[in-house]
Amino acid sequence: MSILPIRASSIADSWRISGDIDNKFHSILHIIDLNADLWKYASPGHFNDMDMSQVGRGMSYEEDKAHFSMWCMMNSPLMSGNDLSTISKETLDILTNKEIIALNQDPLCYQARRIIDQGDLEIWGKPLGSTMSGEVAVALLNRSETDQSIEFDLEAVGIDAEKGYSYRDIWASYTSEQMKDTKLCFEVPAHGVVVLRIKGHSLPFNFYQYK
Repeated sequence: MSILPIRASSIADSWRISGDIDNKFHSILHIIDLNADLWKYASPGHFNDMDMSQVGRGMSYEEDKAHFSMWCMMNSPLMSGNDLSTISKETLDILTNKEIIALNQDPLCYQARRIIDQGDLEIWGKPLGSTMSGEVAVALLNRSETDQSIEFDLEAVGIDAEKGYSYRDIWASYTSEQMKDTKLCFEVPAHGVVVLRIKGHSLPFNFYQYK
């Protein structure tokens, strides 16, 4: 009797992609890395499950924000096991950030891709609405033990800077004016993240070129 392989996406709407998560930042990074190349299996109604949230369960504030941000950027189902009778305001503010959750719930359901990898410093991109909408979410992830400056070119995330754009720094609750700078640079805390929602004009660009 021959056994034919079955793709999970043909019979399920989500599936675990790793062993059990731990409330340590190295576990968060390990699961992010495991999921990085599984973007091709994610689509509307089909999601790579990165396991339940560890926000508020022993990591630092910056680590919690990075963890929740990347789960949202990568379209993981969002599940929390916090005790609501003792949850802190800080933890609740992270878990209920509507702007970050909106990235997870974007109807395109495009799983963020690692666009630039500089070792401990990474830039992830996620088109919103459609791949040519001119709107993209960008996460600057600092895996290192020290604060770092992360710079990127708008062209690298498919935005035509010459036509103008604005950005929303979600965790800082800051919205820029219209800009034409070709590069942006942000200070990113150790084990932290900066998440931007950029609105502009799309370049002829193919997010699917990234492996």
